[in-house]
Amino acid sequence: MFHKVFTEQSLPMLNRWGVNVVDYGFSLIDDASFHLIRTYDNVVQRQQSQDDFYGSDE
Repeated sequence: MFHKVFTEQSLPMLNRWGVNVVDYGFSLIDDASFHLIRTYDNVVQRQQSQDDFYGSDE
């Protein structure tokens, strides 16, 4: 269920915001854990991207 919600709702939302998602999925060790790896050009860009995203109504 979580994977479906992520791929159908969260991932498209991250793409709309221009977030570069490198990888995502369930842990190979613990099937109750999920990872999301994003990449940014630098710390300043990461902070601005996250401020914009988390500060939005979306």
